[in-house]
Amino acid sequence: YYLSTTVRSYDDLLIAISTIGQDPNLSLKTKKELTVDLVRKTRPHLSTENWNNFKRALNGDDGNSILPSLKFLHQLRSTLWII
Repeated sequence: YYLSTTVRSYDDLLIAISTIGQDPNLSLKTKKELTVDLVRKTRPHLSTENWNNFKRALNGDDGNSILPSLKFLHQLRSTLWII
């Protein structure tokens, strides 16, 4: 379903990734895999400026933190298992 989503802009990409991240039926690993596949599919259609904006939103930079809707991509599954 998610990979058939039509992404025509940077905003569409963020909305699609946010939707994946909020899906309670998917494991964290599946959310990450779907996001990577969607980004790979969308990358050729993004301008260089939009691609750079996405990288900043994903990784943060000096003045900005990571976009909240992308934080699930930074979660480590193993930290949940440590007692």
